[in-house]
Amino acid sequence: MNISSKGPKAISVFFASLLHVMLNLSLSSQSFTNFNTANSTIPDNYTWCISKGPDGKIYVGTDYGLAVFNNQEITVYNSQNSGLSSNSVRNIFHDEDGSLWIGTFTGGLFHFDGQNWTNFNTQNSNLPDDFIRAMVKDNNGVYWLGTGNGLVRFDGASATDVWDEFNSGLESRNISALALGSGNVKIIGTINGGLAYYNDTTFTIFVSSNSALPDNTITDFDFTESNLPIFAMPDGGVAIHQGENNFTWYNPIVVSAMPTKAIECISYLGNGSFWAGSTDKGLIKRNENGSWQSYQTSNSEISANWVRDLVVDDFGKVWMAMALNGVELFDPTPNGIKTIIESPLKVFLSDANTLNFHSEKPINHVEMFDLSGRKIHAESIGKNQNQIRFYANDKGLLLLHITYADGTKQATRISGIY
Repeated sequence: MNISSKGPKAISVFFASLLHVMLNLSLSSQSFTNFNTANSTIPDNYTWCISKGPDGKIYVGTDYGLAVFNNQEITVYNSQNSGLSSNSVRNIFHDEDGSLWIGTFTGGLFHFDGQNWTNFNTQNSNLPDDFIRAMVKDNNGVYWLGTGNGLVRFDGASATDVWDEFNSGLESRNISALALGSGNVKIIGTINGGLAYYNDTTFTIFVSSNSALPDNTITDFDFTESNLPIFAMPDGGVAIHQGENNFTWYNPIVVSAMPTKAIECISYLGNGSFWAGSTDKGLIKRNENGSWQSYQTSNSEISANWVRDLVVDDFGKVWMAMALNGVELFDPTPNGIKTIIESPLKVFLSDANTLNFHSEKPINHVEMFDLSGRKIHAESIGKNQNQIRFYANDKGLLLLHITYADGTKQATRISGIY
């Protein structure tokens, strides 16, 4: 709905939808759904990686192909029905043009543009290994691959450079995770070789013998709001690298309430909060107040305790690749609160304090008002997704005034009991 820019009192006459929310904060109302070969068309119960595409769909790498979830509809690509001739999918990278890069265990790298499949392997593209575990694209448009036989610079058709422990500072050629840091620096996680940074000229290496790094194996990266790398370690828990030899640790040695140090994957939420998947204690959450939650088979409906990878979708739901148990979907919202406000703006609550919204077009600014017309929050965004933080006195009927990047405006009325 397009409206003219007027004062807060005028906003109340314009509203797109009503969202009625009754919150029941019992854990029992939070739901797990498991997708496996017995109850769905997922091709295999051995799952390795999971990601959210720019289209909002969830992409899952299994031992028998790629499964794409559109809500709960599943499309499968494997050697039987596509050009994905190697079925064990270990990494999924979404390119900015909408195409997919798929790393496999023994078949090298596959590119899928929506119609055509292209395979790059040791035989045709100078790759040092056909095991592709990680991929990232830098600010110059150069691809970087993490393989079982070194770090690879890839131009989209062929490997142009390969680094291992014999021609670089790397202490392991087994590259397990990649991320792009500030200044176009490549951040490298290894198996038994610690943490590495590469600035296109120099490798900087952190291992337990020369730093406070708690584990030499790193399996997943994310970033804090300060763009600091936060990473998962299967024998060290979670760590944030603050710079130089300064690491913040999260593991049971230093945080007794943390259920386990065996962490495989991580998704940072903000304000010190994150989701983590473990090999033995299921799904773990660190809350903003420093408390911890563990969802495992002994206290929840989760199907298994080994979470190999996870991703949070546009609605705050957690999708998990469950090593031996297919795909798990967790809705942490009490009573399964659903999105009611639709295109171009979707609004939903992820918990009692967080209003989330997702737009099909970029949002520049959000203002929140109470019924008296008092402005209680204002935030410039410039993204398609963001969050608004509720405070204890922000209860009852609220009005959101949305300004989009194209200059159009929308007022949305939200009613809730928090």
